[in-house]
Amino acid sequence: MTNAISADGSRVYWTGSAGQDTGAGKVYLRINPGAEQSALSSGECTEEEKACTVKVSETKTSKDSRFLGASPDGSKALFEVTEGTAKGDLYRFDAESGESTLIARKTLGVAGSSEDLSRVYFVSEKRSEEPRQRGSRTSTWAKKTKKEKNTSLRRSRRSTR
Repeated sequence: MTNAISADGSRVYWTGSAGQDTGAGKVYLRINPGAEQSALSSGECTEEEKACTVKVSETKTSKDSRFLGASPDGSKALFEVTEGTAKGDLYRFDAESGESTLIARKTLGVAGSSEDLSRVYFVSEKRSEEPRQRGSRTSTWAKKTKKEKNTSLRRSRRSTR
């Protein structure tokens, strides 16, 4: 787990695991954790400079999930769903918009990522929808951010015959 606490301490990701030993549960983001709690209106924080807890995994699922890491500034985070029909689905959460974007389904794990989470390398049981290049074998999958048009990449190597 990396960057559960942002470099400046203004954002903290945590999991409410309800006594489970697996580390899975509901993933949350606490903004301005050292400040007094913001007033709430219809369940939303109304005072930007005060502390606020934001639902992360519940933007996509009510099932247990696992926090995998965040960017150093806490603006982006990765989480995976750990149970139910969405088990293995990998998401990137954007703290600014409060939305999560599906990166891949049926993942078996994250092999690595860029520091800012703009690139995520993972292993998946689900094959990409993109056509396979002739003479190549898939070795790793990556997903770019929307800045890079949200396209899947394949890192491949040529067959040696």
